[in-house]
This record gives sequence, structure tokens and C-alpha cells, in this order.
Amino acid sequence: MRRWQKIAYSTGSLGIDLANQTFTAYILFFYLDTLKLDPALVGLGWGMLYALWNAINDPLVGYLSDRTRTRWGRRIPYILFGTPLFVLSFILLWMPPTAIRADSHLLFLYFLGILLLFDLFYTLVTLNRDALFPEMFSDPGERARVSALRVVFSQTGVFIALVIAPLIFDTHGWDAMALVFGAIIGATLLLSLLGSREEERFRRAPPLDLKAAFVATFRNRAFLTYTIYHIFNQTAFIMLPAMIPFYVKYVLGVPPRESSVLLGIALLVTISTLYFWSRAAARWGTRTTMMAASMLFALALTPFLWVESFWATAIVSALLGISFGGLFLLPTVFIAEITDEDELVTGVRREGMYFGMSALLVRLAFMLQGLTMATILNLTGYEGGLATQPDQVIWGIRVLIALVPILAIGLGLLALRLYPLHGERLAHLRAQLTKLHAQRL
Repeated sequence: MRRWQKIAYSTGSLGIDLANQTFTAYILFFYLDTLKLDPALVGLGWGMLYALWNAINDPLVGYLSDRTRTRWGRRIPYILFGTPLFVLSFILLWMPPTAIRADSHLLFLYFLGILLLFDLFYTLVTLNRDALFPEMFSDPGERARVSALRVVFSQTGVFIALVIAPLIFDTHGWDAMALVFGAIIGATLLLSLLGSREEERFRRAPPLDLKAAFVATFRNRAFLTYTIYHIFNQTAFIMLPAMIPFYVKYVLGVPPRESSVLLGIALLVTISTLYFWSRAAARWGTRTTMMAASMLFALALTPFLWVESFWATAIVSALLGISFGGLFLLPTVFIAEITDEDELVTGVRREGMYFGMSALLVRLAFMLQGLTMATILNLTGYEGGLATQPDQVIWGIRVLIALVPILAIGLGLLALRLYPLHGERLAHLRAQLTKLHAQRL
């Protein structure tokens, strides 16, 4: 595949993460603060119905994707026809009709309905786009390099969402933000199709039925050990941005908006280290490189236990950014290795099921993070709205931003040590897979 095609394929990551980060950062603020929707209704829709939908949505879309057989491929039709619906649902989230805004119950039903549609089309597009990756790029070095390109575009989308979005909706309104971002999302995803391809030989094998697909997935030791690692690592990772505003306000004593400076520093350093991490993965292997990135992440978190100045924290943010390059780069490479092994066992390429089940199980990280954060803040006596917090709350914040993530990383590394696809076994697997693909040709 030519370099321009790899770049075209990777541009889709900008649109995906622009949509995801904008949604994650602002959707609750928009409906609760701007539209004044009842928090109790939001809690019902977000905490229960949306969570239940996600439990069904991700693995079901993955399973259907693996079973799809069309003249255009298994994945590309979903991306092509799903992208306009994905963009439309994103725009509608931010543009409820005036008549609906006036009625709280109608607004809740509108919010819930569009929310579920947005999540469905988001999964439909992103899962199938991710599922193309292992099939298109089989060489480990090439996988690492294309992953680096994806992360560059991904972090550009995050930057636009966190920095540009407030400038647009503060000046021109939420409608303008929705339309501008919707156009960017649609354009980058359709552009990514120019660099996307599927091979007909991977569609010849008959797909597994639902029961066999689930049994084969949960018998896969590589998938189980990696997923356990990923749950703990994600718990540590999402705890950081959740606690940074508390740390900035109550530990450092500066306005919460300064947290964007710290996250921006980490983001810039992340992008600058991607070349190093892609070379490291090609040379040392996915497992060893991810373990190194995770240990560096834990070490970089340690200064949060004593740092008290803003600029010292900025240095810590830069150190964190070094580890983030590896942490962002390698998850899709792991799933690619796992589906390679699964193809030898089942005879079928099942990227859809593995990406879907991984997305579902990793949502446990959000539950662990939320439960731990709420418990420790409550036990230490945190009270929102205070100008300063008692010493025990300050220590609770330090524990949440440093010790809890370090513990989670340690537990994750124990699981990752059991990940079997490395060294001679991985080399043997690739040799067998090359032979299988040659036979199919």
C-alpha cells in the first residue's frame, strides 16, 4: 500500500476522536447547564439505559460485521453508508428543535433517542474502521507505523475538540459548532475510504454462529489477558483527566482552566514521541513495549504525591506525555495479533467481534474509576464549592491522581506478563499465518 493511502486511511481517526472527545467533554454540560434538563432524568438515561444499550451494541455490531458478505466487502459498506447517519446524529445531538426544548420530558426523550442512535452509528463506523486495520497491515513494523499515523490524527481531533470547540460555541453558538464539526467528521471519514481496502480471500470462509463466536472469543487466552490489562490500564488513564481539575484547583491553587495547559503539554509531547514508540514496537515487540510504556506511566505519576507548584506539574505532564505515545499507539496492534491467532484456530477473520467485545469489557474501567473516585472523595470529606479543602481531602486527591492509578497499572502489568503472543510463539504464529494466506491465494 502506498504512503498516501496509509495517510488517507489514518485521517479517519481525526473525525472519530473529534466526535468522541466533543461528545465526552461537552454533552452533559450542554443538556444540564445550557438546556436546563433535569439531572435526575439525565442520570436515568445516561447511567442506566445508555449503559444497557452499550452492553448490547458493541458485541452485536462486531458479530454482524464478521458475518457480512457483500461484493464491496464486510467492513467498507458499513463505513460508507453509516458515515452520513453518524454525522447527522452528531449534529442533531446539539440542535434539538425549539418546541422540544420547552418541555423537559420531550427534551429527555429526544436526548435519549438521539443518544442511542449516535452511539449505534458511532460503533457501526468506528468498529468496522478499526476492524480493517489488522487485515490491511499484517507486517508488525507496518502496523506500528500506521498506528503512529492514526494517533497523530487522533490527537489532532482531541486538540480541536478541547481548544477550538469552546471558541466556536461561545462566539457563534452550539449549532455552529455542530455543523462545522459534522462537516469535518464526515469529510475525514469519507477520505479514509480512499485508503481502505478489503481482500476477497478473507470473506470466503463461512462465519461462525453466535454461540461458537462467543465461546471462541472467551477461550482465547491472549484476548483475556490483554483485556484484563487494558481494563486496569484504562482505569488509571481516565482517572488522570478526571482528577486534574481537582488537583489544579485545590492542590496547586490556580484556576481550573489551567488544567487545559497541562493536558495540552502532555498532548504535544505525546505526538513528538510516536516515532520512537513505533520503532520500539517493531524492534522489541508489542508486549515488551507496552510494559515499558506502562511502567514509565506509573513512574511519571509518582511526583503528584508531593508536587505543589504549577510549573513543576507542567514538567510532570511532559513526562506523562512520553508514556502516552506508547499507550495510545499499541492497543490496535494487540487486537491485530489476537485476531491473527484466532484465524489459525477458527479459520475466520473476526476482528469485528474482538474489537466489539474489547470495547464492551473496557467500559468496566469507567465503573471502577467512578466508584473509586466517589468513595475516596466521600470518605475524606470533600465538599464541592469550597475555596479550599481540608488536608485530608488534599491527600485524597493526591491518592486518586497517583496511588490509585499506580496500583491499577501494577495489576494490569501482572496480567500482561501472562500475554502469550510474544517471542518465538509470535514468530511461529506469523509464519503459520503467512503459509495459510498463501494457500488461500
